[in-house]
Amino acid sequence: MATMELDQTSRSTSIIAGTDGTFKTTVTSGLWIDDDHVYAPKRDGNDLHAFVTGKAYFADLIQKMENASSEICIAGWQINWDALLAPGKRLYDVLLQAARKKGMKIYVMPWDDTRPIRTYDVQTIRVLKTINDEPGVAPGTVSAITSPSFNLTNMAYFSHHQKTILIDRRYAYVGGIDVAYGRYDDERFTLKCDEDGREVMNRYNPCIPPLLAVSFSEVVVPTGLMQRHRPSRPGIAMPRLPSSSSMKPPTLPPEVFVTNDWDKLKRGKWQTPYQEAEVMDLMTNGAAIDSSAPFTLDPSRQARMPWQDMHVRMEGPSVADILSNFVDRWNASGGPRLPSPPPAQQFAAAGSAMVQVLRSAPAGLRKKENRRDVKNAAVCEDHIKQAMCKLIEKADHFIYIENQFFVGKIGKPVHDEPSADGQKPGQDLSPAANFINAQKHGLSKVASWTLRQNDANKSSSLYEPPTNPICEALIRRITRAILNAEPQPFHVYITLPVHPEGDFFTTASVAVQIYWTMQTISFGTNSLLNGIRRALRARQLRDQGDKNYKRMFADTNQDMHKELEHIPMEACFEYVTLLNLRNWAKLGERYVTEQVYVHTKLIIVDDRYALFGSANINDRSLNGEGDSEIALLVADQKNSTANLCGDGVQRPVRDFARKLRVDIWRKLFGIGLKPGAVGGAKPADQLLSAIAKPACPASWRAIQKQAEENAASYEAVFDYIPRSWKKYKKQASSIIPNWDREKRWPRSESTTQGYPSSSLPFENEFWSRHRHGQGAGSELNKIKGFITALPIHWSEGEKNNFPYPTSLVANNDKSHFGGTKIAQSMVTESRSSADKEA
Repeated sequence: MATMELDQTSRSTSIIAGTDGTFKTTVTSGLWIDDDHVYAPKRDGNDLHAFVTGKAYFADLIQKMENASSEICIAGWQINWDALLAPGKRLYDVLLQAARKKGMKIYVMPWDDTRPIRTYDVQTIRVLKTINDEPGVAPGTVSAITSPSFNLTNMAYFSHHQKTILIDRRYAYVGGIDVAYGRYDDERFTLKCDEDGREVMNRYNPCIPPLLAVSFSEVVVPTGLMQRHRPSRPGIAMPRLPSSSSMKPPTLPPEVFVTNDWDKLKRGKWQTPYQEAEVMDLMTNGAAIDSSAPFTLDPSRQARMPWQDMHVRMEGPSVADILSNFVDRWNASGGPRLPSPPPAQQFAAAGSAMVQVLRSAPAGLRKKENRRDVKNAAVCEDHIKQAMCKLIEKADHFIYIENQFFVGKIGKPVHDEPSADGQKPGQDLSPAANFINAQKHGLSKVASWTLRQNDANKSSSLYEPPTNPICEALIRRITRAILNAEPQPFHVYITLPVHPEGDFFTTASVAVQIYWTMQTISFGTNSLLNGIRRALRARQLRDQGDKNYKRMFADTNQDMHKELEHIPMEACFEYVTLLNLRNWAKLGERYVTEQVYVHTKLIIVDDRYALFGSANINDRSLNGEGDSEIALLVADQKNSTANLCGDGVQRPVRDFARKLRVDIWRKLFGIGLKPGAVGGAKPADQLLSAIAKPACPASWRAIQKQAEENAASYEAVFDYIPRSWKKYKKQASSIIPNWDREKRWPRSESTTQGYPSSSLPFENEFWSRHRHGQGAGSELNKIKGFITALPIHWSEGEKNNFPYPTSLVANNDKSHFGGTKIAQSMVTESRSSADKEA
């Protein structure tokens, strides 16, 4: 089969040569989005350089910022002035050096976080503005503002989620990596939390409590950074906040003299978290400064959470669109007005990539931007979603998806029916869910979740099941492959985090995200796996001569459950591979493990097309009236051929997409890893052939085999990590993996059946001794690469659907609130539910 691009702006055609000398031609949908309100058209002549580690991205960013001559523009969901960019080097240090150049202008625009979420945007704005007062810096060099949400409905619930940086109007950085805590990582996914000079909040793991006390002399207290000048007498310098600020000054211990914090800032110190009323701290481990000392992770026994993501540097005409997006948002947010950027025609061609800049943008934002060339300003932009669906439909041989979330239209949720006693969904939670709800981080009185009064009449859709069509589109494409009269290899690979960021043992907002993810993957009536099972059963019936086999696709089929019993879930693995990522280490005599947090937002099709940026697979990111997002749709005009299917046929591939996937897979499989001082995965060198031939059946079977073996080793050593099956029993694992149905709650008055069999990572007791099985070292040394099999039966049969607004469940980024008690503040101050992603 050959593929001919007839018209790069419209359609492509696949020409299949038959053995009889005839040709069959099929036309697929065009790649590019061309409706009348798309943000930008496809542009030729771009050069793209991809970074598949945060460390590589930050190294390039430092070099470009330090060499900048005129302008730096930074936008992000979260921007932290003391984010680690290189050992001993903070964002502040890099911008200070750049600001000393004559004629330099720096613009910084984090999202204006809304309670109860905190991203430290206030501290970043104030610290970076002080650069203007430094020797050698011209006044007004640094401008910094926060960018509020502009949604017309439920404004307080959504966020700006874009992550872009522009240098000298020549380079544009686009992808999933914010300049923020925890993002500095490399191909080793090290668990050593103090490596490379990580300190305080850069020792990042929001899934566990911090246990190491830090001296106030070693950290910068955020409130000290809010006052530029020292008071006339020693004492506590409390910030003077503007009258519009809703921040409440924290309580400081009497021995803290925050007036010294400016000196510590200059000496390269790092910020510590602090306690603030009615705030959930997403990026920290919940350390509170009103205790005897701030806290951070203890490197002798606690692991950091590694970060998987990618970012791209772009040159060429499409930089104009990224610049326009920044200027539009900056002006809409009330910053010192920036002039409109020059047209794309004035940006010289720099490479061979065709690129279209796409957005998710609510109508309110589009109206605020007030662009003269915008048509239909009253409608939102949902073009990232449209592009995902087109790419899935267009796929010939394989699709690779790497995303922080996978939540979409699933038919009907299972275990979501009113119970016999008339209770509504969520009111009769499973015992494990009741345990989660009862903990200090749970949503107490969760059934009383209420929206703000000014949103109440417009918010009913927040509680509806997910509606985005990505899962549905994948099922359609896989069904086409299953029922194809002329079969050819086709496979979908999906890499996800094993659970949303945060402590799912005690945090209901994390647990409910797990619920909807598992409904989308496994349990919903038309989940990804049940959709594939429908197609497999339909083919089975068709091959048996049943002319009514299409009944399998009718939602009115009353015998669907009985029909699907003929097809085990595992049969779906011929068409889909589901992966999580994990690593392990030995700290002293203690073996520890942590998931590698997948934060990427990427889809690659047939090693020809790539779509990546800031958008997750959930309603918040894709439906247009949620978070603002930005993405690049890429087709490189440099191309070659590859034996994708392992059948000896050379099929067309495009250089950018092919190299990006190969680099990511080499990283995830641990290819080229050298032994680490604290342990960790070994290279899975036997998967090199699979990297070269992603659409070959032998490739996905080898990848699945290694992922299953790795998962089995981890589960044998650590009883508290997510798994499909209860240990030593063929029974689906509870959402709390070491749940003991026979154990009673320790409180004597409790009659609830079931309790964890041993302590869990959210408890201090867990860290008082090692928590791993016998023979841990020999078992863990079997592990190759970082891939593990996604546990498709995890939490099966449990009712964990807390009555939490569904449209807020699949939030951009994090869901753990840093150890801060969130129950009451979430009920009474629920201005935002942006569980973080960035």
